[in-house]
Amino acid sequence: RKPGYVKEAMERLFGSGLEPSHDAKVASAFRQMDKDKNGTVDARELQKALQLLGLFLSPQQAEVVFAELDTSGRGRVSIAEYRERAVRQQMLSIVAKLRTAASSGTGASEPNWPALFHRYDRDRSGALTFGEFKRMIRRSINITSKMITDRELKTVFETVDSDGDDFISAVEFSVFVAAEANAVP
Repeated sequence: RKPGYVKEAMERLFGSGLEPSHDAKVASAFRQMDKDKNGTVDARELQKALQLLGLFLSPQQAEVVFAELDTSGRGRVSIAEYRERAVRQQMLSIVAKLRTAASSGTGASEPNWPALFHRYDRDRSGALTFGEFKRMIRRSINITSKMITDRELKTVFETVDSDGDDFISAVEFSVFVAAEANAVP
């Protein structure tokens, strides 16, 4: 489990990921952090940005947070890495909302993931198309296109579709919700 300050930093940087115009805000925030305008953010720039957001971390804590974003290990965060983490934040928010939807009305403390999956697998193929996944997100948990655009939702879909066949199988869905539900950002 990651320290609580990592979760706090991610929430301050990205919010829930479900705010209107999130993608534009992510790009704008990245540009504002990139003080030397070299197209990347270093650990110092990130720490300053977090301070402006009211989160004061020790240098060691800032390094841990930075490592969460610097997935390439190059010592600087690209806009692609930053956006990748923003999508992860969206996925965490989606799974939290899906958990509530899958638990509602069941009286069970654990969500009924298979029932939720099958409710939106309209053609009973055992896999969700992008349209079916989108319907699940838009209708089941009321995430509007102002909260997550179709393009952003397609990115989430492609991430969950781990084998790249343009379908989310029941197994891929189960892996997604289990991993995200248990994740500490």
